[in-house]
Amino acid sequence: VFELIEEYFITVSIDISTTELPLGLNTELTPSFIFIDKNAKVLLNIPGAWNKMDFLDLLREVKTKQM
Repeated sequence: VFELIEEYFITVSIDISTTELPLGLNTELTPSFIFIDKNAKVLLNIPGAWNKMDFLDLLREVKTKQM
C-alpha cells in the first residue's frame, strides 16, 4: 500500500474538527479518503477504514481514473 501511495499520490491529513475542507468538499465520517486530480476534480470520495486488499483495489481504481 505504502509504495503505491508514495509513487502515485500526494497525501494530506486534515483534522476536520478544526479545519474546513478545501474545494467545497464535505465529509462527516473519519477516516475519509478523497482523491482529487490535478484539475481539482474529485475522482473518488470513500469514507471509512478498509482492509489492505480492498484499499489496494481502491488505489488502483483511482490511479486508472487519473491517467
